[in-house]
Amino acid sequence: MAALILVGVVLSGCGAKSASDTATESTTPSAPSAAGPTDCPSGRFAITYGGAPSVLEKKESVPAGYFVWNDVYGWHVRATASGGTGGPSGTMDGTIISSANLSSKPVLKPDDGAGSVTTADNKITFSLKAGATPVGFDFAVGCASSSVRFELMSVYGAAQPVDAIYLGRTSKAIENPFVAQRAG
Repeated sequence: MAALILVGVVLSGCGAKSASDTATESTTPSAPSAAGPTDCPSGRFAITYGGAPSVLEKKESVPAGYFVWNDVYGWHVRATASGGTGGPSGTMDGTIISSANLSSKPVLKPDDGAGSVTTADNKITFSLKAGATPVGFDFAVGCASSSVRFELMSVYGAAQPVDAIYLGRTSKAIENPFVAQRAG
């Protein structure tokens, strides 16, 4: 009888960065160097956050609010204030706290004119110049991060209503602040 022997190789790690990397390192804007949703031993973030919100595809009628999603490049946050309806535009602020240090500096989108983002270890504080066109930033957390907490404020300085916080392709927030957990 012949025996079948399978030899496997297990690759561990979290991408190009280690858990001890900090937000002071630079990355290229097009592809932050970070652990994708499938390569962390600690698991993926919940599918709720997967993929860009489908409402962003409606270029002429993007609703007002926040748009938060995760993909192989990391996390993405976008905001609009007037939703293409001629409503108020203004500054939308917030804070994001990861359970471990960030693995890349946030990168403003579409460019540096979108607002400001500051980081300190595992905390991001931002102020976005929101209008009808989505503006925001991208950032990444390493495998050591088991959760990311988002606190998002409206142009009026109060917590953004949950019905205007779009998560992943098709979900909405049920509370603000909210916490994204790895589904490890």
